[in-house]
Amino acid sequence: GARNVAEDARKQAVSAQQIAQQERDRVVLANKSAETINNFLISIFEGVNPSAGGNRNASAREIITAAEKKLGAVENALPEAQGELFKSLAFIYENLGDKKISAAYNLRAADAFGLAGRDFVRKRIYSLTLASGNLSRTEPEKAAALAQQAVGYARLHKEAEPRAYAASLNALILGFHAAKQYADAKPVIEEGRAIYKDMGGNPWAIAGYPVFHYNATMNLYHLGQYAQAETAIREQIAYRLTVVPVFEQLLIAAYQLLAKTLQAQRKNDEAAATFALALARAEKHFGQANPTHTELLSNYNQFLKETGRSDTREKPPSAQNQ
Repeated sequence: GARNVAEDARKQAVSAQQIAQQERDRVVLANKSAETINNFLISIFEGVNPSAGGNRNASAREIITAAEKKLGAVENALPEAQGELFKSLAFIYENLGDKKISAAYNLRAADAFGLAGRDFVRKRIYSLTLASGNLSRTEPEKAAALAQQAVGYARLHKEAEPRAYAASLNALILGFHAAKQYADAKPVIEEGRAIYKDMGGNPWAIAGYPVFHYNATMNLYHLGQYAQAETAIREQIAYRLTVVPVFEQLLIAAYQLLAKTLQAQRKNDEAAATFALALARAEKHFGQANPTHTELLSNYNQFLKETGRSDTREKPPSAQNQ
């Protein structure tokens, strides 16, 4: 008996030592990874250091392109460190307007976070979701496939990561919209609505819900449920007007959808006034040359043509007090 107790104690001590050693090894590896990524980032900006023979006037794209040639330098870093780096590169390319390359880096981030293990489930789901969003306009079929992949993975972890699951469903809705499969989006929207309800509290305060609500409203419009769409988009506008600072682009998009739902119900006077209000805000905040204003004006002119109306916006309503 005493010998067995001593043997068990010895085994426990050895096990504790092994765990402690593994943890120390992990910390050393994490520090090396941080140093590797740091050196990589420093090497990027050496390219714009004139004293090192670099080009001070290099554009952001030139700097990033030069950095990509050095990515091999981080292949021995921890997968979670690589995932963060690829996520950052995806974000940069998104802001440079190159969604295809952004999607590719989001997929690399998803793979890296997958290797990093359970603690990075959320980041893997979001990376797949972002990759889908990147491609929703240009490659709808690929976007939908990526969204399905994100949803399938997120569903396995929906209890622990409900927001990430909801975000993946939102990406799938966008994928169906891009493919004009509005009926297929309906059950996905219902599933998303149930998830947000389960989270409790005010849904508008949950990150991602306002965009989900807008996409669900867009689906109602495309399915011809105009009265319901009008009610929902008015809710969206009421919310958007409470956000400080106001996200003008999102608010203007909501006004435009409201105008379309009003036109579909032949409430053309209200539709004209709503278009005018949206145009006034777009001109005030973005100027006439901005794509937001240009697209809105095109849709307004189409509305005038379809309804046989003339443009009565000689004095556009002031956007300031709306």
